[in-house]
Amino acid sequence: MFLQDLIEDEKAAFLELAHQVAQADGILSEGEDALIAAFAREMDIPAHALVPSGERAEKDIGELTAVFRSETSRKIAFMELLALTLSDNDYSPEEKTLLNKIRIGFGFDETHYEKCKAWVRKINEVYREGRTLVYG
Repeated sequence: MFLQDLIEDEKAAFLELAHQVAQADGILSEGEDALIAAFAREMDIPAHALVPSGERAEKDIGELTAVFRSETSRKIAFMELLALTLSDNDYSPEEKTLLNKIRIGFGFDETHYEKCKAWVRKINEVYREGRTLVYG
């Protein structure tokens, strides 16, 4: 939704965080994989530039969160990562733990987390309603 506002190195760091979050529970669902591909399209990153999950070397969360220079870019990344974790209706303990590390790395408190989570849930519900209206 807001990913186009990230700068190039933030986009790369975001995609790495997205892969780590999506695979935190040991499973990369089709929906999560599709959402990561949609994130890449939103950031104008071609599909051929995405490194398959099994071929990536996992990077340190602290190093990745440090790439985001502004509070706005950190908020964008955090909200989109939260949307990813809630996209498959399976917010696993592993995903929650990893997202909490990212939250701390970004310097956000629990209140910000709860506000973002409530907003993402509302957006997801509205999206599902729209899909039902369009596709039945």
